[in-house]
Amino acid sequence: MNKEEILTKSRNEKNDEGMILAENKGRKIGVSAFCAVFIVIVLFNMFNDKSNYAPFAMLWAFLVLRHCLNIISPKISHIFLPLFLVS
Repeated sequence: MNKEEILTKSRNEKNDEGMILAENKGRKIGVSAFCAVFIVIVLFNMFNDKSNYAPFAMLWAFLVLRHCLNIISPKISHIFLPLFLVS
């Protein structure tokens, strides 16, 4: 393959590597922020003798939803997430 064939093939793929990298970076930041908030809420509840059922329910729901949507299709997961949050 010469340089022109490689460039033509790359342009026809419809995948923007910059967009993919930005989405992955945003996803990492979002998950990290969620985990940090979860830890703060759990520690706050522990020190104030409150129940931690709600934070753990949110954590498990988040993990299950994230896993299931990655299995279904990562391309359509942005459609189901708002529907899940509304319900």
